[in-house]
Amino acid sequence: MTMAKWKAVFATLLLMAASVPATAGERIGVSTADAPQLQGEFVVHNPTNMNMIYEVQWGSHGQWTRYAIGPRQQRRHWHSLDGNGRAPSPYLRFDTRANDRQVTWKRYDIDFGRVGYSGFGPRGNINEALHYEFTARGNALDLVRR
Repeated sequence: MTMAKWKAVFATLLLMAASVPATAGERIGVSTADAPQLQGEFVVHNPTNMNMIYEVQWGSHGQWTRYAIGPRQQRRHWHSLDGNGRAPSPYLRFDTRANDRQVTWKRYDIDFGRVGYSGFGPRGNINEALHYEFTARGNALDLVRR
């Protein structure tokens, strides 16, 4: 057999091998190793010299959860994102008047950014978390976005 015939036979065998379907027990295309794994995240900073107590709620009907954050500390808050990159809207509330022996709640609509692995591609890991910080002027307290 000539070299040209061997090349033709070899090429035909390669094509036949490439067109063989998967066997019955073989699973194809089910790996999620490179799927996005993202969460919506915001970070609360306390640059004041006092302990701050506040509550966070995910979604308008979610449970309020209380947190305490010390002076010059920060705390991350996150929620898993769905397949469309959405999570329930976060809300934050706290007493806006210090040392008045009353509770004067103020509720803030908070935004979040995406954090985690963005899936296969050039971006890889991302951190777009939004940052907020408490401010104090006398006994008036507020929350501002950094």
